[in-house]
Amino acid sequence: MEGLSLADAVPRGVSRGTLRQRSRRRYRPGAVRVCSGCGGPRDRGRYRSYCRECHNTHARATRPRHGELSAEARQRANCRSYTHVLIRRGKIVKTPCRCGATDVQVRHLDYADPYAVAFECKVCRADTREAAAA
Repeated sequence: MEGLSLADAVPRGVSRGTLRQRSRRRYRPGAVRVCSGCGGPRDRGRYRSYCRECHNTHARATRPRHGELSAEARQRANCRSYTHVLIRRGKIVKTPCRCGATDVQVRHLDYADPYAVAFECKVCRADTREAAAA
């Protein structure tokens, strides 16, 4: 066993990691990418598997319509939508997170009031969720 390297110690047919496999799957700028659903060209970006039409068809088939939502879910959806309208109009100004991060998300304090929001970064938002669950 003295003269054997690690590569020789692995039996034939057993995967030796993904480093070599990843290097073979490099993105080629001129390569034509096809949709996994219809086989046509993908038009949604480099890392998307489906074209826009297949993606929209799947979303229409699986997501519930607004009228099919429960009353609570409908109220939350309406509040989120109206809050984004208020942000676009400048009625609500985005502020940095309490930790100082500027890449923030909206957290609703009360879904009955679209103005009652807090802006938190992903880390602080996760900490708030964990504290609420405990």
